[in-house]
Amino acid sequence: MNTLTRILLSIILCVNFIGEIVYAGHTSTKTENIFTKGYCVKAELDGIHQDIPLGECASYTFERLPTTGDLPSCSWNAPEIEQIDDIWWWIQISQEVAGVNPDTHEYDCDFSWTSGTLYDHWEHKWGIFERVCLKPFKYSESAKACIVYCPPEKPIFDENLGQCVGNISQVQQCDARSGNPIDTYRGEKVQKFIDFSQKTSLPLAFIRSYKSQRAEEPRRETYKKIKTSNWKKIIQPSSYTGPKVSFYKGSENNKQGHIQWRHNYQISLSEYNNGENVAIELADGKVRRFIFLGGGYVPYFRNADSLTKEDNQWRYIAKNTQQFIFSLTGKLLKIEDGNGQSLSFTYGTNEKLSKVTNIHNETLQYFYNENLLLSEVKLPDTNRILYKYDEGNNLISVIYPDDTVNDLSDNPTENYVYDDTFRLLSIRDKKGIDYASWQYNSAGQAMSSHHIGGVDAISVNYDPINKTSTVMSANGKTKKITFRSNGRIERVVGDSCSTSGIQSEMTFTYDNNGRVKTKTDENGIMEVIRYNVQGFILNKTKSFYTENEQKTSFEYDAVYLKPTKITYANGLVEITEYGNAGRIESHTLMDGTHNRMTRYYYNVDGLLTSVDGPRTDVDDIYSYEYDDNNYLKKITNPLNQSIQLGSYNAFGQATQITDENGVLTELTFDINGRLIQSKKEERISTYQYDILGQITQVSLNGLQINYKYNDARRLIAITDNAGNSIKLSYDLMGNVTQRDIEGNDKVIKLTQKSAYDILNRVSKTTNALGQSWINEYDVAGSLIKKIYPNNTQVENTFDTLNRATESLDQAKSATKFEYNKLDQLTKLTDALGRSTEYEYNKFGDLIKQISPDTGITSFTYDSAGNMLSKTDERKVTTSYQYDALNRISAIMYAHISDNINFSYDALSLESEVNHFSIGRLSKVTELTGDKTYYYNAYGEIVKEITIIDSHSSITEYSYNFQGKQKSITYPSGRVISYNFNVLGQVSQVSSAFNGAMQTLASNIEYLPFGPMKRLTYGNAKTLNQIYDKNYQLNQKQISGILDKSYAYTNLNSG
Repeated sequence: MNTLTRILLSIILCVNFIGEIVYAGHTSTKTENIFTKGYCVKAELDGIHQDIPLGECASYTFERLPTTGDLPSCSWNAPEIEQIDDIWWWIQISQEVAGVNPDTHEYDCDFSWTSGTLYDHWEHKWGIFERVCLKPFKYSESAKACIVYCPPEKPIFDENLGQCVGNISQVQQCDARSGNPIDTYRGEKVQKFIDFSQKTSLPLAFIRSYKSQRAEEPRRETYKKIKTSNWKKIIQPSSYTGPKVSFYKGSENNKQGHIQWRHNYQISLSEYNNGENVAIELADGKVRRFIFLGGGYVPYFRNADSLTKEDNQWRYIAKNTQQFIFSLTGKLLKIEDGNGQSLSFTYGTNEKLSKVTNIHNETLQYFYNENLLLSEVKLPDTNRILYKYDEGNNLISVIYPDDTVNDLSDNPTENYVYDDTFRLLSIRDKKGIDYASWQYNSAGQAMSSHHIGGVDAISVNYDPINKTSTVMSANGKTKKITFRSNGRIERVVGDSCSTSGIQSEMTFTYDNNGRVKTKTDENGIMEVIRYNVQGFILNKTKSFYTENEQKTSFEYDAVYLKPTKITYANGLVEITEYGNAGRIESHTLMDGTHNRMTRYYYNVDGLLTSVDGPRTDVDDIYSYEYDDNNYLKKITNPLNQSIQLGSYNAFGQATQITDENGVLTELTFDINGRLIQSKKEERISTYQYDILGQITQVSLNGLQINYKYNDARRLIAITDNAGNSIKLSYDLMGNVTQRDIEGNDKVIKLTQKSAYDILNRVSKTTNALGQSWINEYDVAGSLIKKIYPNNTQVENTFDTLNRATESLDQAKSATKFEYNKLDQLTKLTDALGRSTEYEYNKFGDLIKQISPDTGITSFTYDSAGNMLSKTDERKVTTSYQYDALNRISAIMYAHISDNINFSYDALSLESEVNHFSIGRLSKVTELTGDKTYYYNAYGEIVKEITIIDSHSSITEYSYNFQGKQKSITYPSGRVISYNFNVLGQVSQVSSAFNGAMQTLASNIEYLPFGPMKRLTYGNAKTLNQIYDKNYQLNQKQISGILDKSYAYTNLNSG
């Protein structure tokens, strides 16, 4: 071996281990034969030494170097020079390993070597190596191991992401997201797309979600340990093979666009550290982590989830009580909701999800392309949704089904555009319009979003030093969010999820498990939340340490993680008992004296079969029946009246509904599950939609309303079938700034303008005469002043809990309000100083009213909350009775002659005739007589029979196909008839009696979407009414009889 070879090989070997210590870059995750001559590089940790066998020919032992030091201190030895030459020259010729980017397996460094050899300076040399400490682990001389330190806020090492992770509480998702939406902590663009979803409690659904930073490699953090005992040292697990989520731009591994996308069934379980740690990755990408302690698994962050390992499966119960069952290898097998609904999962030979089946035996089927990327979802009705990708595996288009099954050229298609690092730049909707767009900064953070035309635009400025994100909207509104280093919100200045004022401020503190501990608003009002050891809310105290303090306490079921007892601030106790699978068996409200209990019963499949209500004086049981596919087919009420449902479609929608009177309603849905026709007897309503699913037309037997939208999906016009229209204009924030009503002559008949403050609240309304009403708000967003055109004003005052305490009218007369701790109104004092007081029971029912007008009035209630009695100041009591459906059946006054009885559901007076009265009031009976009602199939009254002192009279009504009343027949025999124009408005009124026909009014005309403007009386006189552009009456004329003009003050105009 010559000197040059020795020097080069020394450099290569030393660079390998120097680079290992100082650099935590991309890593190899495999040990395999990577040289064409069969030589293998395999690195094994052995204290501070490395044994590297090269094929079977040589062995080298050399000391691992510190991060600093002179290169010549690196020593090496080898048994045979020839073999070293052979290996080196192969490396020298190859330069890089086949198929691996230099960033992953090769190290590039600059250094000087001046040791008196023939060559004094070497620089920029490549070395081939296989890392031992896989990113982000680094070798520790003291620990003699690869370690990483995780900070207190992120104490868990995630082997999939290859980084320390923590727990982010739910408050972030609301307050930290802005625009369409951007996570302003991470700078991440997030988006959800619902491609298919049934209308059930646990639906078959396919929901996609996108996150621009889901490919974690570009933003993976390496933490620098600080001197604190709270940092956790993690030793590289033996099972760790490097981050699973990564991409390398420009290498063979750059086809990672699909990683940014997930779907709602992409849920899995992983074990780490020989089962000591378990992580469940949910559909949204969030991870629930458990650690094995005391013979079981407990949530690491005490987040109220539960995990158990059974004989051949894992069972995870989420906080929302859904249960997820996994195989021992971590595959999702089943989801149960505890109410008899479940989804089962099947996997193909490629280990990919192939089928999801619900309890109705309906399925979603999944198909994949040659790259094992989802290419097709087959829906229960056999329609298909197709997914297309580019060469980087970015999802670029989704093709939805239409009515032409065999022709995909005209199918609705949504397209996606990305930059070269897989970040979503725009969504091109089914109309081919770039509806939504985003921009990113050099750090890969989403810094702006907008819809077409700049609508809903926001920009985000990130300040990593101060850990703040400032969001500015198109109207200049700003919101400043301060984060902790773990991503939890510390402070929000500006409107937030909890406040709406421009100077609103919400501050948060957290406990050691990352859960919100306190929330404090701009008034200093604090909400305090405490948790039990399992992570459930133990109590929640609003208005903490004030006279209005409201404390609610919770107790939980240990198995199903559901609240069993809730104690409210007024002493009301809510008790819930659970049975199999966490299904509710009883629910009870208790005030210390009275109980209101409802019981629930289920069949063997867990489907609800009956509900026994809180009434004890009657049987108030509802029952439910199901068809062979477990779809609800019948609901029977306590009076044995039933509604029947049938012919369900692929979306879980009943297409036939028969009501209690036997009337059938037939519903037709389109291929996307949208209602397109409703048919009941002879009345047919139809609905039309555009390609985006926006409703464009509603029609009922000839009456028609049309809707038009702009490219930003704002409703801009409503047009009737006479050509009249309502035109709407918007600002960039989506607020309606102008509303014009046009006739079919295109002349504006009415106009109104609105202005908004930067928080999108109406600040000014201006009518057609230029008169304006001005609104002012306090820092919390409450309306404190309304100024009228005559410069008078109404003022409102609010307490620190944003409850109205005083209202001052234009005459400066004050009305005052007082409340109890539950925000119930307890006292109202009018402008004359007269007060009315209110008292409530623990159920929230009004039990006493003290008024200067009526004195003391007391109320009682039954177990369903129906008022049973009312006793006035004179001790006179009025009593009330109810049937099993809680409809009032009798009112009993002090004098029996005043009593009123109500009857329902009478089928008919003649048994062979159906009068469609089930579920409707059929008779009102008083001492002097009664009134009986008859209905048609649509629930419209067609006959009233009134009996007074044994004398009866009949009034009848008829209707057209549009449900408009077309005639009234009075007891005298006189018939009043109505004719209608194309808009369904009355155009003529006629009277017929004893064979003689008389026109009462004709030629009736109306302003567009407004009042009547003209008619001709039966005596040929005409009525003309003239309106301004506020639709205020200016002049009223009756030919030859009346001519009046009207003027308005600034207070009552508009």
